[in-house]
Amino acid sequence: MKKLILLLLGLALGHAAWAQEGVPVVVELSYKVGPTIDSLEKERHYLFPEFSPEVFRIAQIYKYPGGEMFLAVSLADSSQELLPFSTSDFVQAQRMVERLRVDYQAGSQEDFYVYLLDGTRLKARIDSVHRAVVYGHNDVVGPMRIEMAKVSSIQRASAAAPSEVVSQDTPPEFFPNPHDSRHFFAPTAYNLREGEGYFQSTYLFVVSFNYGFTDNFSFGAGVSLIPGLDMSEQAFMITPKFSFPVRENFRLGGGVLMGGVEGTTLGIAYGVSTFGSQENNITFGMGYGANLTETESLGLVMIGGMFRVSRRVSIVSENWVALGPGMTFLSIGPRLLWPKISFDIAMVYVDELGAPIPMVDAVFKFGIPE
Repeated sequence: MKKLILLLLGLALGHAAWAQEGVPVVVELSYKVGPTIDSLEKERHYLFPEFSPEVFRIAQIYKYPGGEMFLAVSLADSSQELLPFSTSDFVQAQRMVERLRVDYQAGSQEDFYVYLLDGTRLKARIDSVHRAVVYGHNDVVGPMRIEMAKVSSIQRASAAAPSEVVSQDTPPEFFPNPHDSRHFFAPTAYNLREGEGYFQSTYLFVVSFNYGFTDNFSFGAGVSLIPGLDMSEQAFMITPKFSFPVRENFRLGGGVLMGGVEGTTLGIAYGVSTFGSQENNITFGMGYGANLTETESLGLVMIGGMFRVSRRVSIVSENWVALGPGMTFLSIGPRLLWPKISFDIAMVYVDELGAPIPMVDAVFKFGIPE
């Protein structure tokens, strides 16, 4: 009977209200709520905040053949309201139903992570949720007011997966550093988490990927795609890496960088130690490089670091010396950060070249929790 009343209401008033042609039909916001949204579904998914729980009964969304939509709401006093419902309103409501995952207890002294749609993660205690607004606080920024329309999920901090754990010195308004496992070329002793990975493009024509098989082991491979060269003339590389925590803010790691070009095979076995958090750290490394084709070898010493200076920017530096020949590689530059994308813009100095050159790359992360 409720559905019939709403349908008749829509048919009777829809033409006069919006002067549309044709008969409107009910559109389903999501299979999770069906064509009719009741008061429990409204509260669970924080829909239609303009209606309080006390007055709301059920609602349906209607769409005309021309594309215009309206929201038909039945209220507790048996009255009905018709409201314009734009495409953006529909998309936002659909997003709330499909993406919002909540696991919290208002008023608890337990810490929760509030994940926003733009990738930001806030750590807070939830005081209350009212009219689709989260009210909370933390010790850094004090009281917080967050609209549910901007939230993708709320989870207990104690239940966060390893891939969701961030450094203690990550400011609450920052998202976690998405690329703590590498400098520009050399690795740190932080690793990709299980199920995480990234694609990297350096100078556009050198592409690589890395994937975390466990929280301690990752594997990568890459190839150059320089126009005009046959595949037999392109360079290739593989990069297995193992790392583990020793204690808080101190990790050790090691691996192999092996590659080749035009019949020459090169390899570097290395070990690294990283001191500091995912956001701010210094890495020391030593390696043993060899030309496996001509049985030549040399030692390498590396020092690098990264320092988060703002929500969107880290400063990264990587520097190493080849012992014996004495070749020096120096680099520094900003890393522009988004939750799943980063861009490096660095200046690189190699003493054999005699002048600094720019280095640019783009990295696309995948496997990060929504």
